[in-house]
Amino acid sequence: MDGGPRTRKVIAEQQCYSEAKARDQNLNLFVPEAFIRGSRHIGYKSNLEALAELVDNSIQAYSERVDLLFNFASDGSAARPTQLAVVDDGHGMAPGMLRFAMMWGGTHRENDREGLGRFGYGLPCATVSMGRRFSIYSKLERGGTYAVTLDLDLLDNDAYRNTDGELEIPPVRRAHLPDFVGNALAQSHPGGWKSGTVVVIDKLDRLDWTTTAGLRRNPVRHFGVAYHKLLRATSIYIDGERVRPIDPLFLSPDAELFTLDEDHANALDPVTISIDGELGDARGSITLRYAWLPPSFGATDKDRDAIGINANSRFPILKHYHGIIFSRNGRIVDIQARTPWTTFINNDRYIRVEIEFSASLGPPRATVCKQSMIYVGQRSQFFWRVADLDQNLDG
Repeated sequence: MDGGPRTRKVIAEQQCYSEAKARDQNLNLFVPEAFIRGSRHIGYKSNLEALAELVDNSIQAYSERVDLLFNFASDGSAARPTQLAVVDDGHGMAPGMLRFAMMWGGTHRENDREGLGRFGYGLPCATVSMGRRFSIYSKLERGGTYAVTLDLDLLDNDAYRNTDGELEIPPVRRAHLPDFVGNALAQSHPGGWKSGTVVVIDKLDRLDWTTTAGLRRNPVRHFGVAYHKLLRATSIYIDGERVRPIDPLFLSPDAELFTLDEDHANALDPVTISIDGELGDARGSITLRYAWLPPSFGATDKDRDAIGINANSRFPILKHYHGIIFSRNGRIVDIQARTPWTTFINNDRYIRVEIEFSASLGPPRATVCKQSMIYVGQRSQFFWRVADLDQNLDG
């Protein structure tokens, strides 16, 4: 990440935010321990959505590269990691900002309508949903590395109470990166890690997959789809393996699976709508992409159904990304198979629809910790009527 006007602007905003908040409060956690424990169980469909929250932060920090790293027990066992880390080379955070980054709702980007996040809940919700301790390390260009750590076991034992008996964010400290992170950065950034942020999660007790193979395979595919429009600007690596873009509509020639075999997606004319005042102060655009796939698209042997061993590598994408695909600012955030006018069934897998919308037009979300979920409600139905989406699908 090269320093420039954008980076200087962000760092200045962080400084103003942290100074103003420090004057307003004594850095107390504004919620009781029960809220933090409860947030471990709120919202994420899987670890993939939680990890994506951290990747979103890295992309918004103008990172050119993001790595998901695993660390294993000292006995050499590679069956299951003991630590996860999301590492980026973005602009980093000033030391005074680190404690706020750990807080639920602590962000200088609150209600930002231009990026991938808005509320400041993603980092703490995502980390504690997977483990009982997390640390944030960050470094500004030409600066030192600082860190702050929150341990839920210490929280339960009242270790974070100040002399007034109030819960308080742990102090920031000068720090060295964990060895497994430092070793990875030495390989990925041989000229030196100039700036960036590292989030390390340990005391892992809520991982979805019991093997390292599952932890590697599933993020590669999930991130390949979720970030397929953004991977040109920011490369993502899972334990050293580069994530390749996968267009769930199979319309992008430079994406994986486009040239798997002789079957190809048939593009239908996209529809773009400008919204300017029809929804109060909401302004922006919405683009609908469509594709129709031949019935043999997910099969290896084109004369047989895509079942069992005859299902090709496209089929998992057809199966999982089934319904209306929502993309916000270039990042896929949800799939809805049930809509106000129809429910997608298995045979509808070969009809592909994506709705790309500006963040200012984002449909309401179910909860602040479920940033990657879309509620198909009244505002969404307005879009359907304007675009005649149901008629386009039927036609």
